[in-house]
Amino acid sequence: MATTRVSCCHYQELSAFDEVAIRMSVGSLAPSRLGMAFRYYRVLPNGEEALVAEGEQEVVCIRRRGKEIEPILIPEVLRSAVSQFMERPAA
Repeated sequence: MATTRVSCCHYQELSAFDEVAIRMSVGSLAPSRLGMAFRYYRVLPNGEEALVAEGEQEVVCIRRRGKEIEPILIPEVLRSAVSQFMERPAA
């Protein structure tokens, strides 16, 4: 797998020893590409969470043959594992 795109928007700073919860979901799934969305939350002393950043990463499954690189299908075991994290449309 190789990262083809990554981005992150920071809303608040974090400090050393802050407790952080990271939530990942799958935003897109194509034959050889996987798009993931990340949300980063500061866990407050009362247990509530405050959103501090959001990001995305897109990866592609590839095969190297010498100096050549070619996209390959996402292995079924990975496709099956990430399908449970697909973002669901709002009702």
